[in-house]
Parts: sequence; C-alpha cells; structure tokens
Amino acid sequence: MASNNDCTRLPFEPETVLVPAGSFIMGCDEDEHTATLPDFRIGKYPVTVGEFRAFIEGGGYHEARWWTEAGWRWRMDRDITQPFHWDDAQWSGDERLPVVSVSWYAAYAYCQWLAAQTGRTYRLPTEAEWEKAARGPDG
Repeated sequence: MASNNDCTRLPFEPETVLVPAGSFIMGCDEDEHTATLPDFRIGKYPVTVGEFRAFIEGGGYHEARWWTEAGWRWRMDRDITQPFHWDDAQWSGDERLPVVSVSWYAAYAYCQWLAAQTGRTYRLPTEAEWEKAARGPDG
C-alpha cells in the first residue's frame, strides 16, 4: 500500500509494515506456483473509519482528480458521496472500526488522495502483494 516512515505519520495516515523481498507460494492446489516480489509496504491494519473520514472531509468524493475516469462516472451517475453504510453508527460510529462498503473506485481515489496529502507513495496492492502479505513469513 505505501512506502512511508511510520514515525513521521500524519494523524490520518495508516500504519504500514515492510514485507521483505523474496519468493513465496501463491495460489492453491493445482494453481499453486512460486512468485517472487521486491520488498514493499502494506497497511498493517484495515483502513479505519477515522482514516477514511479524513478523505471524505478533505473533498475526496468531490474532486475528480483522485478518481479513475470510470470511477468518477460511476460516482456521478449514482450520486455517491460516501460509502454505503456511512450514516449507520453500527458501521461507522467508532473511528477505530475498519471502514466498510468502500468500492474499488473509492479505494483507488483514497490512495491517490492520501499520496497527495502525505507526499508518499500509496496505492492498492497487487493480488500477489496482498497474498504474500496475508500468508506471512511462514507461507
């Protein structure tokens, strides 16, 4: 997700961990294969309501520059201004909860916005990066 120095994180910036370079087993059963990746950073925890709130309050749903062209069209066509369950306190009433009902388009826009706010690289992980991080050092 990111490359940042966690000791200089902004209050709304997610904590990340380094996933070291190397090979790992990807896939399962008959689709299993070895993949090799360079080192990368990824969010240590799911993005929280509080972290995502900074994106919303920072104009994230109102500026096309953060979104893909298709994502902006999708947002505009449906008049989407926040995640689906945003007004339900069960899902967003605690800033420490993981944010839910975020589309891929909004997740992409959030990463673009976050990178611009922090001056650091933030992006969605690839499938291989996510799997390597999820498997952990023991595979």
